[in-house]
Amino acid sequence: MHKFGLWIAFASLFISNPALAQATPDSLADSAFTALKNNGSAGFLDDMVSNAPLLETKMVEKTTIINAMDQLLSYYGKVESWEMIHEKNVSSRFIERAYLIFLEKYAIQVTMQFYRTGDGWTTTKFYFDDQIQKFLPE
Repeated sequence: MHKFGLWIAFASLFISNPALAQATPDSLADSAFTALKNNGSAGFLDDMVSNAPLLETKMVEKTTIINAMDQLLSYYGKVESWEMIHEKNVSSRFIERAYLIFLEKYAIQVTMQFYRTGDGWTTTKFYFDDQIQKFLPE
């Protein structure tokens, strides 16, 4: 098994947006993963940070994230499906969820952190890699 040993961490601060009022962690994740399946890494990232103006000032980070995810996708194949495999409820307003993204040859994991503001849920951080063994029971 090829291991990239890749950790990409990325925090994005979302501005308040009335369109997010109906968003839930499920809908935010599904939207991002659908964008990944249909539009690749750039579509995924655009979906994740569509309300994060700070990212636009850091094009190097954006390019790095897209290149890293493209490398995983080129090695493991196209997105087939996804499912949530782990959830940590820190409070009623902050949760972290891990998802397996099933590709043609293997799976990668994406961990997302969600925060509920007065306007609804937002994604505040995500990271991904191909080290899914950390989720196996001991």
